[in-house]
Amino acid sequence: MKSSPLLLPAVLLVSTVCWLLAWALHAPLVLRAPVTLWFMAVCPGLAVVRHVRGLDPAQTWTLALALSLALDLLVATALLYLPPLPFTVALSVVTLIAALLPVRAGLPPRDLRPNA
Repeated sequence: MKSSPLLLPAVLLVSTVCWLLAWALHAPLVLRAPVTLWFMAVCPGLAVVRHVRGLDPAQTWTLALALSLALDLLVATALLYLPPLPFTVALSVVTLIAALLPVRAGLPPRDLRPNA
């Protein structure tokens, strides 16, 4: 069974919106912490890495985690000079653009499952 080509962009979009809502509405820490951890550790990198071909799922998820943490580090460094709002918006915009780019450009997305 093949997954829908829009599944991963939809997951990234929902994750980004949930994170923005949790941050903007000052949700309780019990709700905000897991959403923030998921978004910061996985979503920015996965949005970019899913365009790389030739990786198996373990490589994809490992590279997504590493790239997410690298992007988080860059944004955190910029946060030293900027207030928090641009930080939140910048990371969300990068994630959304990377997630929706192939849909807008009409490129076929890559399935994350191994070839069987």
